[in-house]
Amino acid sequence: MFVDGEYLEYTFPTEPEPLSVIAQVVIHGDTLEMRDVAVFCGPGRQRVPIGVSALLKLLRDTELLVAASGFAWLVITGDRHTGASPGREVFLRRRLQ
Repeated sequence: MFVDGEYLEYTFPTEPEPLSVIAQVVIHGDTLEMRDVAVFCGPGRQRVPIGVSALLKLLRDTELLVAASGFAWLVITGDRHTGASPGREVFLRRRLQ
């Protein structure tokens, strides 16, 4: 599922509608980096219409997928385009195992 240098696109079932994630995959040993992550929903929408709990579930589901592939760390990077701090860089580093 994760190939170094390729783009990953995955859709997560959330309410009120599914969310899709696209990111460039970069592998550094036991670390999987999802670089320049974009989270989006239905066509034509400017904002993702879900709350914090759904985004945390999306993060947890992503962590489970990455851990199941044998990685010990997950790094997520990107830029915020909406919300309270547009333009802010996003950097998450999570230990999985």
